Amino acid sequence: MQEDNFQKHSLRYWAIFALVVFAVVSFVSDRNKGIDSTKTITVRGEGIAYAIQDTAELSFSVTKKAADVKTAQNEVNDTVSNILKAVKDLGVEDKNIKTIAYNVYPHYKQVSRPCPLGSYCPIQSETDGFEASQTVEIKMRDLSKSGDLVTAIGEFNPTNISGLQFVVEDDKAVLKEARKKAIADARAKAKELAKDLGVRLGKVVSFDENGAYPIPIYMKTEAAGGMGGDIPASIPTGQNKVTSNVTIVYEIR
Repeated sequence: MQEDNFQKHSLRYWAIFALVVFAVVSFVSDRNKGIDSTKTITVRGEGIAYAIQDTAELSFSVTKKAADVKTAQNEVNDTVSNILKAVKDLGVEDKNIKTIAYNVYPHYKQVSRPCPLGSYCPIQSETDGFEASQTVEIKMRDLSKSGDLVTAIGEFNPTNISGLQFVVEDDKAVLKEARKKAIADARAKAKELAKDLGVRLGKVVSFDENGAYPIPIYMKTEAAGGMGGDIPASIPTGQNKVTSNVTIVYEIR
């Protein structure tokens, strides 16, 4: 009797198990059929927009060496203060002046000492004062004075002036324009392709944007030991080119 009950329970268990397996297999099969039945085409579009630069950006560094930390810091502070005064006289506001690096570190020199005959004496490093360094970033809205800005900074012999570039401060509008052109380009290609294939476009399945970016105009000058770069009083800025590349997948019917 117990053996019969056991067999009945076993048969019932395997029957339920078989039904579950069948249901799962059927669900996956139906789902795959749905995926396979969706036909798509993929198109890529490119859009380009231009914007007039409205901001000049550059940075300069001042590095001074002295026997002690305080003297090195004071010398850096004096030079930076003079430069910033000249910069502000050109109309640059405090909010557009920012220190991006400040360092103080010991300066070392290599010393070789006399050695007994036949022995090995390695060269040693000894502290030889301290160096202080400050790097300041500046933004100027009046591009007509960008050449004057470089000249004013160079008059106080900074260690270097670098990274002069012309950018669009708020580039959202031009990025949006480039993206719209890229989407329109992709849509036109999709319509033409659908016509050639004899199909109709359906809904958008996916969208991806890659490469929506402005290309700034760079110029570089360096100043060291009183030697400044050849920067003209008037620097042409031109335009920023913004490119957007999109990939759109359409369902076709």
